[in-house]
Amino acid sequence: NQILIQENDFQQAYQQLTDAYARCSFTDLLLESGVDVLSTFTKVPIAFAYRSTSPLLTHVTLPNGIVEVGASAFEYCEPLKSIYLPDTVLEIQSAAFGECSNLETIELPKELTYMGSDVFQWCSNLKTVNFRGNQVELIATGAFRACSLLDHVILPDRDTIVGRSA
Repeated sequence: NQILIQENDFQQAYQQLTDAYARCSFTDLLLESGVDVLSTFTKVPIAFAYRSTSPLLTHVTLPNGIVEVGASAFEYCEPLKSIYLPDTVLEIQSAAFGECSNLETIELPKELTYMGSDVFQWCSNLKTVNFRGNQVELIATGAFRACSLLDHVILPDRDTIVGRSA
């Protein structure tokens, strides 16, 4: 029940994901080294999200070398329970994990410098956020908007700009 994407052949990756989605046949997505920017996949995971009656993508593992999680990459992926973000991720763009309602805990990468607006908005079961590093310069507006169970955030030990309603 796993999809493994091993290289930057995005056409093949798109086909793999589309076929698996059509069969509702996977729960884990693993991207190996060599896949460097997830924003290329931005439109693919959104397709999973709109089929919220299927418990599809519950676990995502991103490899070292990923530097950016693109805008809306996993938005509305309600079944998503866990995601591993390697320390090479520098930026998480707007709404990347918005409305991932089963996500409970997130460990943010050591090298993360930027979190776009609404990154985790409406993650209704998100309880704990841990910034592992001290590099974050900006947490944009609404980053944790409507995360009603969020009761524990470990912020970086540095001056960080935090946007309104973050």
